[in-house]
Amino acid sequence: MTTEPFRVKCVAADTHNMIYPGQTYDAWIVPSGHYYRIRLPNGNDYFAVKSCFEILDHAVDNANPKDLIGATKPNLFLLPPTGILYGSLAMQDGARKYGPYNWREKDVRASIYIAAAMRHILSWQDGEHEAKDSGVHHLGHAIACLAILLDAEANKVLVDDRPVSGVFAELVGTHTKHRKDGDPK
Repeated sequence: MTTEPFRVKCVAADTHNMIYPGQTYDAWIVPSGHYYRIRLPNGNDYFAVKSCFEILDHAVDNANPKDLIGATKPNLFLLPPTGILYGSLAMQDGARKYGPYNWREKDVRASIYIAAAMRHILSWQDGEHEAKDSGVHHLGHAIACLAILLDAEANKVLVDDRPVSGVFAELVGTHTKHRKDGDPK
């Protein structure tokens, strides 16, 4: 993020956050590259999509070029280090048992890893923090299972044995309570 703010003018309204076309704001680039951090008149900060603003001055031109390039890349900084740590401990346990990156050598059945992740999440929900067989946090095991699914899918070794698509997401939407004022908070 650049340390010095630059001025932007709003070109698309966001009335929920009191941002209106024609108004100007101090802004900073944030690491995701798709947003500006906008300082609202009340002193609060708001993260806004870049396309809603035009730059009025070129203080951003004085930014470190690495900052500007880095701000366009996926922001790995946002994944909490604790999750990375516990996921890595679970991966170490798996590497000791089965070998590192073993899932890339053979096809991975999605249902096996989904079931394992769910068992670990439900064990944690039920009050058990660490898996008895490994001593590793259950949520770390769940992170590892999900990471393997993503990696197997990306490397085209995932056997997608999920059932035919159902209506779960639609049912969640149907049963989601919405506040009368429309505010999701």
